[in-house]
Amino acid sequence: MVNEYYKAVKNTEKLTEQNAAQLKSINTATSISAVANVATAVNSSRQTALQAEQLELDRQRTQAEHNYHLAMWRQSDNGLAYAEWHGEAQQLLQTFNERHHAWTTAWAQAILAARAEIPKEESVRFKTRRRALRQLPLLALALATSLATAIAIWISIYAFTEVTKDAGWTQSGSLANVVVFILMFTLPPLCLLALTAFFVFRRHQKIKRVKADSRFGLEQAARIARWGIDPLAVANDFVGFNWYGEEDLDAYIQRVRALCQAEDQFPSSSILVPLTLPPVVAPDSIVVPLEIRNLLHAFRQRQVGDAALVRPDEY
Repeated sequence: MVNEYYKAVKNTEKLTEQNAAQLKSINTATSISAVANVATAVNSSRQTALQAEQLELDRQRTQAEHNYHLAMWRQSDNGLAYAEWHGEAQQLLQTFNERHHAWTTAWAQAILAARAEIPKEESVRFKTRRRALRQLPLLALALATSLATAIAIWISIYAFTEVTKDAGWTQSGSLANVVVFILMFTLPPLCLLALTAFFVFRRHQKIKRVKADSRFGLEQAARIARWGIDPLAVANDFVGFNWYGEEDLDAYIQRVRALCQAEDQFPSSSILVPLTLPPVVAPDSIVVPLEIRNLLHAFRQRQVGDAALVRPDEY
């Protein structure tokens, strides 16, 4: 028994040593694999850093070459012409932006000032006219009674159908009961129909009376004759017309702005658009509020001072 015990102990120790050797081999392989993964990651990071550094060097070299060509171009005839043109273009754009802001502000002030001069009764009459022309309460009543009429007619038809089928008239009682039944189911639809017709007629009469009132047309014509617009009929941000009277100026301004940002493209002097302010609308030839007329006069006086930016047809 003792020999068997020692033999079992030795076998156990042998198995333990074998397991330890296997675990050591596994740990060694794992360590080698981890080291290899770390080396791969470090190499990948190194490659990425080298690529990023190379890209940055290429960008700096490209930017340096571009800056060199830009500096050389600025000293050329095209560059000098563009520099002069760019300064005048900035002045033109600033003038246009200032005039646009002054123009919209003047219109808003003119509308508010004109509304303040209109009598209160006239303003109230203008505001209530649209509501008076619609006559919404009468319209709602007419729609409600017409719907009630349709429902009453449907009920009457259904009742007559139920009573008359299967000889219902002979079983329903005396002739008086029949007459009462007919009146009970015909009078309500007729009354509702008459009420609907009354509401429609009443609404038509009120609208006709409002339209026949000549004060509205005369007052509106007087407002237009005085200010060129109806201050009560326009929005607060309404602008009657452009101070330059030309519809293609927006495209021209956009072209100037695009060229002002095109220096990196080395534009030649041949593509630079002429820098000119459009002619101002003649204030004495139109009917406008006083604020607009004064602003047009101011624009024309300033434009004479900037003769270099004025088109020949201004004079």
